[in-house]
Amino acid sequence: MQIDAVSPNAFIQEQSLGIHYNETSDLLDYLVDASVFHYADGYVALPTKPGLGIEIDETVVRRAAAVGHKSFELSELVEEAPIASLVDLVKQQLGGWPMYLMTNVTGHDYHERQREGRGKARRNGFGHGVNHFNPRSPLYEFKDEHLIWLSDLGLAITIGALVLVGRTYGWANLALWYGAPYLWVNHWLGKF
Repeated sequence: MQIDAVSPNAFIQEQSLGIHYNETSDLLDYLVDASVFHYADGYVALPTKPGLGIEIDETVVRRAAAVGHKSFELSELVEEAPIASLVDLVKQQLGGWPMYLMTNVTGHDYHERQREGRGKARRNGFGHGVNHFNPRSPLYEFKDEHLIWLSDLGLAITIGALVLVGRTYGWANLALWYGAPYLWVNHWLGKF
């Protein structure tokens, strides 16, 4: 702030007081008198004391040093970085829909309530008997079992046709003709 005060072209000073990532280690936690940085109408007055105009509470600093700095997980440090957002988007697009179909990952987990008793001892996740391809899954009733078999057959035929197209015309063409539109539709279906 002292530099801003003597710089004629200083327009705005960004600050992070009271923001979520400073919890338990905010700048004000280490000051004897936190009112030095009191904001009024969006402005903070220049400190009037000598030096930086603040007095550090050495006791708080020693206590914090003994505990150590708050450790962050890598995902927390980069959660808003564009590359992290892109990675999350790609994971969601490539894995979200298949995970839902194979493990019912975002669906309810109250399978014990299934009327025909198909949900006993079953829960969401790999290997626990709940997915959208298993005709005996608690997601379906017995009367719908043949429809799930037909759906599975349709998926097998589709996958076989895609493999044939990939081998015949090249996997890059398959990615362009099928993969890109699949991701585009999956993206918009997932959003709404």
